[in-house]
Amino acid sequence: MRNSNRLKLFLAMLPMLLVLSVGFGGAFFVKDPLKLNFRERSNPPSAQHYFGTDDIGCDLLKKITLATRVTVMISLCAVLLSLSAGLILGSFCGYFPGSWCDYLINAFSDILLSFPNFFLILIMVAVLGNNVSNLVAVIAVGYFPTVFRMVRSEVMALKQSDFVLAARSFGSGWWHNFSRHVLSNIRENLVAVFLVGMGTAIVAESALSFLGLGVPLEKPSLGSLLASGRNYLNAWWLSFFPGLFIFMLNFSLQMLGELYLKRERS
Repeated sequence: MRNSNRLKLFLAMLPMLLVLSVGFGGAFFVKDPLKLNFRERSNPPSAQHYFGTDDIGCDLLKKITLATRVTVMISLCAVLLSLSAGLILGSFCGYFPGSWCDYLINAFSDILLSFPNFFLILIMVAVLGNNVSNLVAVIAVGYFPTVFRMVRSEVMALKQSDFVLAARSFGSGWWHNFSRHVLSNIRENLVAVFLVGMGTAIVAESALSFLGLGVPLEKPSLGSLLASGRNYLNAWWLSFFPGLFIFMLNFSLQMLGELYLKRERS
């Protein structure tokens, strides 16, 4: 049984490791990924260009190494920002329910949840603009209600657990109870939320870039590379390889989150 779980973990991690090794390894080995060569426009995959070339002669593999780093770093910053805000505010509201702060943040979370997540992100990007900082912020805001509600509900439940009440009866303060007994027991859920959130953020960033609302064109992401191939249906590699990288990242992260939760609950 243990060997089976290890095999599942390896198979879940393998796609992500392959993508990240290509993307971040390219930072050390690939020079000038946006170099133009109009004489080699739209060439199919070959021994010289493993992923082919695009419509302006750039090596697609080299561009994907850069695009992968852009997509992953934007998604990572957005999820970490969302986790930080959700953890701080959710912990406070869960430990002190019924306060005016709890009421306001719950109302704000309800407003965000009343919109479809991607539609909300789309509106905010259209209003604020599509630079990198705005993209990180709007993806973080879109994922905030999920983190906030999870943390708040877990903290409220753990606050009334026997071991926390026992510690309080011995004179332990609220900060000691929270840091030693509450926070340590929601760590597993935070890791799972982080993994699933990374997959969600990667898809959201890729979708926005596909629609032309993502990062500027001088910083290609996987979504913008995917969009660049939609006008060249005969050049199948222009859309296939960026789409494959998005799928492999999202699939791996979702599977890792599910496996992590199953392991912690067993």
